[in-house]
Amino acid sequence: MHSTVVCRIVGAAVLGLVSHTFAVELSADEASASIMKNSYRFQQDGWTYVHLEGTPAEIGYQHGYLLAPEIADNLAARKLSDTYYFQRG
Repeated sequence: MHSTVVCRIVGAAVLGLVSHTFAVELSADEASASIMKNSYRFQQDGWTYVHLEGTPAEIGYQHGYLLAPEIADNLAARKLSDTYYFQRG
């Protein structure tokens, strides 16, 4: 009897977390669209330009979102450089 009650409580808690996760994802998508509304990027003469607007937190989010490929490429290059420099694998 005791294990059945515990299983029901744990099951309800997990179900609550899963439902909360889906609710957060929906609102995160809506928030992301709102944050990105006035930002954009373009390339000209070999340079990448970004236009950012908003609060410092919104600007940081826009910067990371718009430049994510360049940030990932830079991180990979840095890891390779550090591996060679520090002789670690």
